[in-house]
Formats: sequence, C-alpha cells, structure tokens
Amino acid sequence: MLVVCAVCFFAFVSGAIAIMAGSIQQESEQAQSSIEWLELQPSIPIGLLEASQEAGEDYLEQTLFIGDSNTVRFYVYGLVPLENYMAQEGIGVESVKDFPCVYFQEDNQSYTIPQAVAKAKPRRIVMTFGTNDADGLFTVDEFIEEYRNAVHLIQQAYPYCDIIINSIPPIAKYTQYPKLSQKRIDAFNEALLEMATEEMLMFLDSAQALKDQNGFLKREFVVADGLHLNEAGLKTILQEVKSHPALTLDRRPETEERAPMRRVPLNFGR
Repeated sequence: MLVVCAVCFFAFVSGAIAIMAGSIQQESEQAQSSIEWLELQPSIPIGLLEASQEAGEDYLEQTLFIGDSNTVRFYVYGLVPLENYMAQEGIGVESVKDFPCVYFQEDNQSYTIPQAVAKAKPRRIVMTFGTNDADGLFTVDEFIEEYRNAVHLIQQAYPYCDIIINSIPPIAKYTQYPKLSQKRIDAFNEALLEMATEEMLMFLDSAQALKDQNGFLKREFVVADGLHLNEAGLKTILQEVKSHPALTLDRRPETEERAPMRRVPLNFGR
C-alpha cells in the first residue's frame, strides 16, 4: 500500500513539475518574442509627423480615412475606394459616437464609425474632423474633449490600428459659411497637436500644404463655396499622407476572418 502511494505521489509531483516547466518555458518564449518585437519596432512617432521617404500606394491601400464631407469627397472623386473611407457630410466629431453612417453588404443595419472600424480592422486610420465644429458652438477645450472621446471609442473598438490625427483643412478667405472662422480652425489645430502628443498619437499637419501666404485655403484647392476641397486639394492631402508616413509595424493579430464588403448608402449623393 505504501509503495502504491509513493508511486502515485511521485507521479503527481513529476506531472506538476512538468506543467510548471512548460509554463515557465511558454512565459520565456513570450517574453523573448516581446523583446524581439521591441527590437524590430522602429521608434514609434508621437506628435507631429516629419517628412520622410515617400510611402507607396500600398500605404494608402492600408489606410482608412474617416471624417466629414471633405473625406467623403475622396470617394466622390475616385481617389480612394469605398472600403478606405468612413465619413458623413456635415458630421462633427461629437457625432462619431452615435451617428450611424457606415453600411456593409448583406447587412441591413447601419453602423457608427467605431462599430464599423471594429468590423473593418484597418491597418491605420487618418482622422479629419473639425470643420463643422468651427462655427463658434464649441470652445477649444470642448472640441478637444469631444475629439479625445472619439479617439478613445475607436481605440476601444479596435486597439490594434495606428491613429493619425490630420489637421483641419483651411477655408478660403471668403466662404458661403460666415460662421466659420480660420482663426478658430488654427486654434483647434494647435490644440489637436497637443492632444495627439498627450495621447501618444501621430499628427499630420497637412493644412500647411493647402494654405496661401495669408493663411487661407489656396484658390486652386477650393470649390465655389470657399469651404470644400476640389480634386487638386484632396490629392495634396493624400500626397502629404504618403510623404509623412507612420513607420510602425503592423500590430493586428492574425485572423482568417475577412472584413465584410462595404455598400454605399441608398441616399448617397442626394
């Protein structure tokens, strides 16, 4: 009887040691993997993105543009495919959390941008909001609080993508929107750079490439209303995106699940 107990005890101890050893080995392998990832990862840029070697078209193909009517125009002008933008005309950053504006094929439901980002699993996101918030209804602090909340919602929805805050485009000196102010837009952009740095995000100051010598939107980049960008202006933003790339590794976990195909809203363009 004692011999049997001793044998059983020895087997139990041997099994426990083997499990512990396996666990330690697994933790060691995970730690080594993390170290290797850190060694391979370039310095993650925080705050203002600097000009660098221009990224190729594949960089744009892995970028999702979210924003308001100027972002919609990327698709209208055929500069990005449907899968690479999520935007709504007239939307302010405060509406990101609850305004459904994204649709997928074989799905009758509409989704907010954070909900849609979770389904699309993008490599990186370029956010461009603020034009519709620069009419005097928001102070700088209120605008930044709403923008920060929108960023956090997107991060919670899909924490594996890079987020680039793009500056609000300038407006022409004379527009059909008298409540909008270039001075307020400039103040918003300064605060956005500060917020991006605080949140350890990247900031693309594409607005500088669109401005004339007086700080307003260049005539060659604007349509008749003095607000919306034309094709040349939108191409300039895309060029800024490519010439100021976010040099980071792809953090998305491997999955065989493909992002669902998008569909255009039935009332698009009406």
